[in-house]
Amino acid sequence: VAVGLKDCKYMNADYILKLYAMATEEEKTTDWYADAYHFTNDLAEKYDISPVQVAHLISAISPQTKWEKNKEYAILALQGWEAVTNGWLDRKDLDKIHKYGAMSNNGYAVLFGEDYSLGQKTTSFAANIMGNKQVVTVDSLAMSILFGFYEKAGSYKIQNGAYTYAQSLYVHCANVLGIFPAQLQAVVWVVCRRLKKAHKSSVTLLTAATALGKSYTPKDILDYITQNV
Repeated sequence: VAVGLKDCKYMNADYILKLYAMATEEEKTTDWYADAYHFTNDLAEKYDISPVQVAHLISAISPQTKWEKNKEYAILALQGWEAVTNGWLDRKDLDKIHKYGAMSNNGYAVLFGEDYSLGQKTTSFAANIMGNKQVVTVDSLAMSILFGFYEKAGSYKIQNGAYTYAQSLYVHCANVLGIFPAQLQAVVWVVCRRLKKAHKSSVTLLTAATALGKSYTPKDILDYITQNV
């Protein structure tokens, strides 16, 4: 589902606050990035490279990858880089570390000092990993929250302007609550995962979009889901 500036008017910060209010005390202590920060610095020390490089590597190979698998891929990439650097292996013989070759190449490019690209999401994620809690990583679930799709999976192609606006809504809500924006995003993400598990439904974002055809708004999808659950 594509999300652009025209869809920003459908984003509602109240959904974020509503979900945060539903969080348990344990969920409110969620802090993904503390683990990520320590993991990154441990790898940087072990392989004698900068923590920023490791953070960018992890972020570059993070799309469509769960965190534990993301860490495994990062270690494999560093092992491969070390083997090439020490002359034990030719660069062309490096194994792919992500199911998408472009992601693997981008990750290796970070390590070998070559040109690489991080999008808005991966740039935000790298900043969070390095301890910047003022930035919010807007993934598909974070975007779903803003549209009210609490319990529905969906994959979004988020345009730059929409990403920046979505991020600003999380920052606004975090300021209202008196917590860090990155912490807020982590907490509501965990709440959403709990709700999705508790209220599984055959109606998904994909089925709604398919049923509505080519011309629809986020409100149209929300109305369809509400009426067909």
